[in-house]
Parts: sequence; C-alpha cells; structure tokens
Amino acid sequence: MESEIGAGGGGAVYKAWHKRMQKYVVVKEYKHDSKNDAKTRRNEIEALKNAKCAYLPQVFDYFAMGKRSYTVMEYIEGESLDKPLKRGKKSTQSQVIEWYSQLAFTLKSLHGQDVCHRDIKPANIMLTPGGDVCLIDFNAALVRGEKTYFASRSPGYASPEQYEFFERFENAHISQVARRDSGAGVDPYYDADTQTLDGCSITDLINGNDPFADPLAGENDVRTSLLSGLPTISGIDWKLSDIYSLGATMYHLLTGKRPPVKPAESVTVTGHGDYDEGLAYIIEKSMQIRPSDRFASAALLADIIRQVEEYNAVHTLIAAGREFSPALR
Repeated sequence: MESEIGAGGGGAVYKAWHKRMQKYVVVKEYKHDSKNDAKTRRNEIEALKNAKCAYLPQVFDYFAMGKRSYTVMEYIEGESLDKPLKRGKKSTQSQVIEWYSQLAFTLKSLHGQDVCHRDIKPANIMLTPGGDVCLIDFNAALVRGEKTYFASRSPGYASPEQYEFFERFENAHISQVARRDSGAGVDPYYDADTQTLDGCSITDLINGNDPFADPLAGENDVRTSLLSGLPTISGIDWKLSDIYSLGATMYHLLTGKRPPVKPAESVTVTGHGDYDEGLAYIIEKSMQIRPSDRFASAALLADIIRQVEEYNAVHTLIAAGREFSPALR
C-alpha cells in the first residue's frame, strides 16, 4: 500500500502499486461481521465484472481474509466533479453535454446488463486529465439476481421514489437495520452525503427473490407524503431512478445550484441561466417526478443527447460562418 486516500465506518481505501501489472490501483478494504456483510461487500465487483465501457473503472480482483474483504480496482487519475462545485465553479454547457453523453452511454451499457448504480452524483463521477468522465462507487448498486443490497439515498440526487423507499425503511424502526453514513467524505470513494441502510438481516427485508418489490407495501403508517397525489408505488424501476439522478447531477453541474433535498416538485433549468432549449428539456424531462414521464430508457436518453450535440455543432459552425458536414444537418 502506498497511501490511504479515504476512510469511513465500513473500511478504508488505499492507493497501491500493482507489481505484476506495473500500475497504480485502488484497494478497498471492508470490515464485515457476518456472512451477509461479506456478500454485500462483493456488490461492486458483481456490478462491474462484466462491464465493458470506457467510462467505468475496471475491477481486477476480490478476496477475503478473516473479517475483512478487499476489492482491487483501476486507479482513476483526476478529481471528482463535486470538487469544482465546492470551489464555486460551474461547468460550461458544452462540457455538460459531453459528460451527459458519456454517462448516458454508460447507463445504457449498465442497464443492458441489469445493473443499476443507484447513487449517481458529482462525488461519484471522476473527471480525468483527458477531460472524460468515469462513473465510480458501485457499493449501492443493484445487480439483478442478487438479494443483498443497500437501501440508500443521496439527498438532492436520489429520485423521489428512491427517497421515499429509503424513508420507509428508516421510519419502520426495524431493529435489525442500522442507519449510518457511508463514510467520512474524505475522497470520492466515501461520501458522507450518501445515507445507507444495511445490516445482517437486510435480505429478509427485501421480500425474497424480487429486488424491485416494495418491502413495506401496505404499511400505511410509515408512508411519507413525498409522493402525495401519485399512484402508490408497489415497486421501483431503478433504471428510471438512475436517469433522474443523472439528470439531477447535470442540473447541478450546469446551474451551480444543488437540486432540492426532497424532490417534491419538478425543477426547471431556465431561470438559472441562458441555456440551449434542447439541453434544458433533457435535464427537466429526466427529473420529472413521475418515473413514467422521464425518458423510457438510457438508450433513448443517449440518443437524444447525441442529437443535441449535433444540433449545437451545426449552429456553432453556422454562427462562425464556416462550412459543416451535411451529415449534421
């Protein structure tokens, strides 16, 4: 190990030199007290082991020793996108469109493998020295077929249905589940803004084999009023939830304004600056309160963003009085 780059209640993260590969890697060390904890700590490698996308980190290894387990991953150079936001810096519209396109393509790839990230936010997106982005931290990811997963939310970025899903667990006061922050927020791998619910009996709370089922359906005494007026949620489409979180992240990067902690009403991009109508439409549609009002899939979202990129390229060249490819007309 070369240096510790983050630490939290569940473990620590180290930068290390891999002798065989002759490159730097990230080693995540987790503490666990039960078999279920050990299964949960495999979540990230299960989510990424089949991933083939330029905007995702590569996973190299996972192993356990005693009551600790370790994940070895690609070390991503750069800084997480929450850092410039904390310095008061807004991203340019062209940057946001490019990153939006890369991350929508990434979601298309993940969702095609039935993997949902469930914690998309600036702190979990690395900006590389080359200007590209990389989506990291899959500890809360949902992998179809896996029964063990976190119930989590990042205020401002979690979709309304994810926010309510979390509150139902929190308000149920089920003794087997402990509420805690996921880390100390020292670096992007551990961000204190993410609240998680986990514990040795979490799989028992998630209703058997269906990870999308509402674990507390019918428990009206613990429902929140967050989605008042909307149909009762009997399950969550986590892919549409990811689309909301990605939209909320782009909203923050573009406007410099953090999305509402409780997404009780739709936000608008217009009014926070002079932005192209196409980009404003994509973000606002992605952040619709009703999941059915959002883009139907990450594939559709990626296609729409590509069209906006082409539209902007054409109009930039027209404004500059230069020739442009007929393919972009």
